[in-house]
Amino acid sequence: MMADLGTELADLDLKVTEMSVLMVIEENQDITQSEIGRVLAIQRANMVPLTTQLERRGLLRKGVTTGRAQALRLTPAGRALMRECRKRVARHEARLLAGIGKTQREALLRHLRMVWEG
Repeated sequence: MMADLGTELADLDLKVTEMSVLMVIEENQDITQSEIGRVLAIQRANMVPLTTQLERRGLLRKGVTTGRAQALRLTPAGRALMRECRKRVARHEARLLAGIGKTQREALLRHLRMVWEG
């Protein structure tokens, strides 16, 4: 499943983890690196190089500093890339769900929402 998504993103020169970080920023403007790490279970030591690389590519920018923490926001290029990523994620999900009947698909999605919401 992850390999399929990775293939879907390959020509964008984007890894699944990088896309996940950008998605979290997109939905939570001014989130900090440590908050993203907690949400995605990424170790603190790995967040700095991840966000630095995304910033170098012009996909995010660091904003207001609160103490040592910096708020992160997507750039216009980052927002444009996320629009393309969402299309590709939708294609990926459609392929994964294609072999599951409508009733089973609805049940699966309902159960996944229950797990997600706790």
